[in-house]
Amino acid sequence: MNDIAKSQPSAASRGSARLVPDWRVHVGAHKTATTHFQALLSAARAQADAADVALLLQDRLRQPAVALRMCPKGWRGLRRRLRLRLRTVRRLRAAVEGAGRVAASEENFLGFPEDLLHGTFYPDLSGLDFVRRLAGPDRLSLYISIRGYDGLMASTLFELMRSTPDARARWEHGVALLVEGDGGWPDLMRRIERRVPGARLHFWCQERYAADPAGIVAAFLGVPVSNLPVLDKPGSTRSPAASALAEVETLDPGLPRQERIRRVGEIYARHPADGGPTLLSSGDADVLAARYERDVALLRARYPELGAP
Repeated sequence: MNDIAKSQPSAASRGSARLVPDWRVHVGAHKTATTHFQALLSAARAQADAADVALLLQDRLRQPAVALRMCPKGWRGLRRRLRLRLRTVRRLRAAVEGAGRVAASEENFLGFPEDLLHGTFYPDLSGLDFVRRLAGPDRLSLYISIRGYDGLMASTLFELMRSTPDARARWEHGVALLVEGDGGWPDLMRRIERRVPGARLHFWCQERYAADPAGIVAAFLGVPVSNLPVLDKPGSTRSPAASALAEVETLDPGLPRQERIRRVGEIYARHPADGGPTLLSSGDADVLAARYERDVALLRARYPELGAP
């Protein structure tokens, strides 16, 4: 029997798990407080369990999400992808068997942070095929967290500068595309609809999340939550002041990746966020602020918004 045949679930195993009536999957985007949101979901686990809501978070989803994005092309890559799609899906469904609802969160199914710099956000949405297979024939709702373009672009640059010497040039190209009108949030939502037909799409704005994170968590889970901890922004993903960039750009671009990450982390620690000027020119900032306002209005006309009054 070949490897692909071995990875096929048996007829008995395919019929053994009761269907989950409701899958709610938050797929990002990056740099929209996803780490903070996932930490609050983890803190709400006991309350979710009591309401028959099973959680699938980064501890179970990060490895298959990254593996899907990194699978090589060709026959070897095909075998690896099939194992992920069949064996991993079967294991994850078994882990939530019997729950009335599943709530999951993992942004790497969309792609990686650098995929925000193409004008068209996340040009390759093939990771969502895994999510569709995971939910199977059950009801699937996808949740997208969004953010103003100015802050999104700045946070993405700081993130990529940690490991990518040419991040500034790539960032400037991505900003130019956004200013010219490429991509953006409504375009991403439309492409997700086409990639996962039948899924119900929802969104929330990071600006609303910052004002009431527990309310967004409760709306996402579909159950009331209480006494959630007040969490600081995660230090590992917090952006520094703009003054850090000049020092980072003096680093040797040939540094080994891990050494660069270590040094950039030290630089960022010396330049804590200070609410200083935007990284964008005033003209670009005004264009993107106006565009974000229009785009949010478009989304509100088409999709349910969590946290809306």
